[in-house]
Amino acid sequence: MVYAINAESYLTRARKQLDEGTQSGLYYAAFELRCGVEARLHEYLNAYKRHTKVPEGKWRIPELVGDLEKAIEAGEFPSGDKIVQLDVLDKEERKIRATFYYTPVTSKLCSMAGRIGNLMHHPQQFIEDDNKWWTETRAFLEEMYLELQKACRGTLIGLPFLNEGDKKASFLLECESGTVEEKMKTIGEIGERLTISTYYVPDLP
Repeated sequence: MVYAINAESYLTRARKQLDEGTQSGLYYAAFELRCGVEARLHEYLNAYKRHTKVPEGKWRIPELVGDLEKAIEAGEFPSGDKIVQLDVLDKEERKIRATFYYTPVTSKLCSMAGRIGNLMHHPQQFIEDDNKWWTETRAFLEEMYLELQKACRGTLIGLPFLNEGDKKASFLLECESGTVEEKMKTIGEIGERLTISTYYVPDLP
């Protein structure tokens, strides 16, 4: 069985561990969630490699966040913790052909990933079965799961990057296997002139 290392796979394995309802499952779920946050940040960073220099080999979340913020600033499309909706419109009739979302790895999620570091080490003391720590930790991990799930729902991998030279914007999309051609037909044909509209939204539909 292949151990996939994309964010969605980490999320799936975390859900499985949480659903087992065991104490040990909490530790394994914490590991998968922590790696899932790192993976999503790397996925977003990789989207900018075509346009700007992105440091390699980092895993500390604050450093990854810092590098991502620099890459986003270079593209002139700031986001922060805001969800960005991108509409592709017909240039003549202004009809929406396709809509995509960028769901950031929020500061809240990054903070949660830092807080579960203690679960990656040997406990300082034995924790009794009836200790409220178990229920509190499970509740925390369930909340973190939902935050990472939201960060993984967007199909816009990285914000649009505006080229300073020709002022053309480019962006990467995440598509399910076998749907790329279908998705591209929805957007338009090669060489066709389209209009792109981007704005912030409070939540996903």
